[in-house]
Amino acid sequence: MEASHLINNNYVKKKIIHTISIKYIINGQVFFDLKNNLEGKSIILEIKYLCLPLEKYNKIINIFKKKNLQIINFFCSSYVKSLSYIKSFKDYEFVAFLDIGFERSTLSLFNNGKLNFINFISIGGHHITKDISKVLNIEIDESEKIKKLFNKSEIEFSHDINNNHKNDSFLKKILDENISIDLLKKVVLARIEEIIELVFKDLYDAKNLRQSQNSIFVLTGNGSKLFNNNSFNLDDKYNFNEINFYEESDLEICNSGLNVKVESNVGEVKLNIKSTKKKGFFEKFFNFFAK
Repeated sequence: MEASHLINNNYVKKKIIHTISIKYIINGQVFFDLKNNLEGKSIILEIKYLCLPLEKYNKIINIFKKKNLQIINFFCSSYVKSLSYIKSFKDYEFVAFLDIGFERSTLSLFNNGKLNFINFISIGGHHITKDISKVLNIEIDESEKIKKLFNKSEIEFSHDINNNHKNDSFLKKILDENISIDLLKKVVLARIEEIIELVFKDLYDAKNLRQSQNSIFVLTGNGSKLFNNNSFNLDDKYNFNEINFYEESDLEICNSGLNVKVESNVGEVKLNIKSTKKKGFFEKFFNFFAK
């Protein structure tokens, strides 16, 4: 594919690990699937490339080589997880998966079961830890411990400082009296809102998402565990009918990578790159008898 050659030539320090067809525009009309008997004078294919820094790619390859192991495929975990989890949300028109990791967050938006939009930002759960550390002037390790306490709590995160803190007793018993619970909650809430704002920033289908009467926002990843028991008063610009935390296991994550290979998902573009290298006489000779 010519587009892949352009990516490889212009991003020499990147390695393509996924080539995803997002949508097709035929005579100005948008399709998320290529249907039979479609005709048109103008065809535009929107492709999203998910890449890995070449240095990291080669480093991982070499680690496995030393153990006499060969890597066949690399997968973006956030992407393949969303392909697996979407099967549990078939009844929704729009499903948005927000995977909050250590230092990266990924949004995968599906429309009627088809990947509609995917976006990455370099902000994750560790940035919440660093915010707490900076604002409260405490060490990172202590900040991480405090953040994890929220995962076990059942409190409300809101900009309303007058709301009732009836479930704060758990935290108050553990945290030092000099640390403000309200300040902590504001720090966490501000960073969470920033992550959500940025991952949706370039969404081109925002109008249809807002108008949908059947949408759900699903949070995954270790950085999303804050949402498991706690309640967040967020500014919902996209009118989601539900916001849920999806509790996943390591086995489920690994099976997501296995399933995307076995099922050969239609959203993944397979590249058949033809070599333009001229064949020598003996190469032609052996290819002839191999047919």
